[in-house]
Amino acid sequence: MKIKALLIFVVFFTITVKSQIIKQGIITYEKSYTEKFHAENKNKHPSFAKFKMIEEKTIDILKSIRFKLKFTRTTSTFSVVPSLIIDENMFSGMALIPEGKGQYYNDENNILSEKNTFGEDFLITDEPLNWVLKNETKKIGDYLCYKATAIERKMKRGGMKEYPVIAWYCPEINTSFGPVGLAGLPGLILEANKGRLRYTATKINLNPKKNIKIAKITKGKKVTRKEMNQMLGEAMGNFKKNKGY
Repeated sequence: MKIKALLIFVVFFTITVKSQIIKQGIITYEKSYTEKFHAENKNKHPSFAKFKMIEEKTIDILKSIRFKLKFTRTTSTFSVVPSLIIDENMFSGMALIPEGKGQYYNDENNILSEKNTFGEDFLITDEPLNWVLKNETKKIGDYLCYKATAIERKMKRGGMKEYPVIAWYCPEINTSFGPVGLAGLPGLILEANKGRLRYTATKINLNPKKNIKIAKITKGKKVTRKEMNQMLGEAMGNFKKNKGY
């Protein structure tokens, strides 16, 4: 009877833990490159050695940089964790592309991000991504995650380009938020690939005792992502024109 009672308690405890309501959390992420930009087949370029050195320094500093996602039931914020290495290392600016030192903010109606461009602060509004849910799964730590994909459009030197976004979300953790402003999936995003960048959760703190308070970000000139892309496109066009490209 004691064994049977113990088994019943274990099963009940497991179900309770699995089904607990997640009211808030703090998730720590690391960032890495899925592939090197300056591949060996580009080594004939005159500036290859310089670019390769910068990339290697950037990869090295990323090992010491962490990002934090803080979320409640309805809001989230994502930003880099301040550190001396960010303030003092000359390659930290490269390591923080595209996030910068600003915040990403999400709620039920807004996807916002702070960005300093052209020496001016902007508050950028994004549209939700159109996610496609997949049947593929994998374990991230102790959590079973499911795959979702989307397409993101960015302004690059050659014009607007499309980049794949791959997210691994965990339905067990019932919040729709994730790193770098990603959201809208039926579970916390524990890993995300954006182009050749990968964000992976390394520490998960659910329902911490201290209440998390998140204020909506307001710093900067308000623009849409489309407007920002237009400004970047014009700036790149002027740069090429001045350089005689």
